[in-house]
Amino acid sequence: MNKNPELIPVLQMDDLDALNSAKKHLEENGFAAEVRLFSELPSSEHPDWIIPANGGYIFYLEKDRYREAMEMLGTYFGYSE
Repeated sequence: MNKNPELIPVLQMDDLDALNSAKKHLEENGFAAEVRLFSELPSSEHPDWIIPANGGYIFYLEKDRYREAMEMLGTYFGYSE
């Protein structure tokens, strides 16, 4: 795992416990992840899919390992194709 990988926002949720649990799961499997309060995200960093009125938390994953990390995140939350 890269010590300081570039992280990108991938998910907005209100459930901090679920996000922290997912973060721990990803980190145990070699991925970098981070959870931040939506209110701490500068408006210049709001992707077009974020809904400001929803607030909550933003989940970040490694940009360079995005696809692999998203697959693991989806499996963790019970989504599959």
